[in-house]
Amino acid sequence: MAVYQGKSTIVWIEALKNRDPHVRSSAIDALVKIGMAAVPDMVDALTDDNEDIVTGSIAALAAVGSLARTALPALQVAMKHRTPAVRSEAGYAVAKISNDAFLKALASNEVMVRASAVEALGRTGLEFKDCIKLLLASLQDADVTVRDAAVQSLGRLGPQAIEALPTLIAMARSADARSKPSIFLALGGIGPQAVDAVPVLVDSLEVEGLRGAAARALAGIGPAAKPAVPKLRLMLGDPSLRYIAAGAMVTIGAEPSATVPVLIEGLGDARVREACIEFLGRVGWAARPAVDPLCALLKRDEPSVRALTARTLGLIGPAAKPALGALRKLVKNADESVRTAALEALDRINPKARTGGSFLDKVLRRA
Repeated sequence: MAVYQGKSTIVWIEALKNRDPHVRSSAIDALVKIGMAAVPDMVDALTDDNEDIVTGSIAALAAVGSLARTALPALQVAMKHRTPAVRSEAGYAVAKISNDAFLKALASNEVMVRASAVEALGRTGLEFKDCIKLLLASLQDADVTVRDAAVQSLGRLGPQAIEALPTLIAMARSADARSKPSIFLALGGIGPQAVDAVPVLVDSLEVEGLRGAAARALAGIGPAAKPAVPKLRLMLGDPSLRYIAAGAMVTIGAEPSATVPVLIEGLGDARVREACIEFLGRVGWAARPAVDPLCALLKRDEPSVRALTARTLGLIGPAAKPALGALRKLVKNADESVRTAALEALDRINPKARTGGSFLDKVLRRA
């Protein structure tokens, strides 16, 4: 029986169901180090009732790579598992172990196997030869499950999916409404190069059920999506979409006068608070009306909110001078991320403090 650090393969496999992610990660690393000798036990583990054991074993098999070829039959069965997470991991593992087996999975007669393989292409990316070509072919699959998986994989590839842009634009016009949000996500992920998609996305801002997804995609395209601003401005009046619209307008580069008041209002809503803080930072000095409400957030208990708020005040710059007192108090905060964000913000807001070194430098010298 294979052993690593005094523990058998079986013990490491059992550790995969531990709730501590560090323990699970260490167990996967141990199984990978044991390598080929651990493969039979990991194959047996693929039928375990605990899905953490199953997905962890599959992840380890993927990392072992071609030395785990004897696991391919079991992994091909796992590509039809009832749970999406297991199917996804299994498809990726097959791709990492054998190109030939993976190409056969892409051409399988079974929908779940094809879909799992297509989804894996989004994870392997361009390291897998002809990735985009294979995904484009999968967009023509007879089954909608496979087509949807192809769209989602293209979305994961981001700008690398530029070759698929014409096909995605055509699908954005013709696909059923259920599939369009994923298509929009892929278009937005391509970024500024997807400028040709702006017209169809702008039209979709008027379609109920698609407006939010279209706004997010336009935000991904950025300043090249300026033609969308008039319709996004109208969306500011919709309580369910106004924060999405405001965020998109900021990213596109619309005038702050329309977006800043909406983002300030969003600071009071826990569901969108952190997104609104971040967007105010992107606005920069023109977000100066938000300084007082942002100062109030520096008193909240959550370190993530305090640190993000401090960074945003720093991005507003000298116009955020009313926040200097509150930021100085955070310099001694127990949380390192809060301390660092506060120090950096003080430097940005009060550049004169850089005489003889930045505020941060001075604090570090005194430490």
